[in-house]
Amino acid sequence: MRLADLRDDQLWTPDGRAATEALAGVTHLGVGAHADDLEIMAWPGIAEARAADGLAFAGITCTDGGDSPRAGPFAGTAREAMVRIRRAEQIEAARRGGYACMIQPGLLSREVRAPGRGGLADLVAEVAEASAASIVYTHSPLDAHPTHRAVCAAVIAGLRRLPEARRPERVLGCEVWRGLDWLPPNRVLRLDASADPGLARDLIAQFRSQTEGGKRYVEAALGRWSERATFGDPHAVDDFAAVALALDLSPAVRGETPLQALAADLLESAAAAIRRELADLG
Repeated sequence: MRLADLRDDQLWTPDGRAATEALAGVTHLGVGAHADDLEIMAWPGIAEARAADGLAFAGITCTDGGDSPRAGPFAGTAREAMVRIRRAEQIEAARRGGYACMIQPGLLSREVRAPGRGGLADLVAEVAEASAASIVYTHSPLDAHPTHRAVCAAVIAGLRRLPEARRPERVLGCEVWRGLDWLPPNRVLRLDASADPGLARDLIAQFRSQTEGGKRYVEAALGRWSERATFGDPHAVDDFAAVALALDLSPAVRGETPLQALAADLLESAAAAIRRELADLG
């Protein structure tokens, strides 16, 4: 899959420029599975890019969202209509968030989970190479959602196709459907998520098909960030008002550690830490 394969309604820029032109100034790239994942997992990058001249955020939302759960006013929404609704919600969040570019290839979840990932790795490689992104936000490989894990694998595969000099400096696997607070503190990155909580709330609230359709994502996301800030270290005062946790996936992109081996090492490090803590009880 290439940018040239996408329809006009799958590519958005705030001023109507071509996506390739808009991507040239992008420094922060987010790749999420579903509409609203970027706003939940990559808020620190969105906020950082908004705060300084010379920085810009762009997003890829991989699936069309047509199979999302429905309740409330959206309970009877047909699949085709839900796809249009979720695409429009993502564009509105991108507009309010000041994104430089929003890309929505509209893949089916089963395509992303299939061995070829629906060509997603090719698209990620092209977008990353067209941009100046030094940091990429995507899903954690330990996420409980299978499509999230598949997107993470596609991102790693795509970035590894780039020449070494063109690869981003940092690749972060962020929490959505499974938290990361159970891992040893030295294996988890703490990202400042405290900037402009009003805007963070507003961006997530744009996904009315979800927030008014049975999922309390606004309260859950902001509550998680607040909880992470306070319960991160029992022996220290809070360093931030809100914190998002992430994994450093850069070793997998550099080819030093396969993604599965990296995940397995994280699991073993958590088990070893808990065994040591229990041994202290005597």
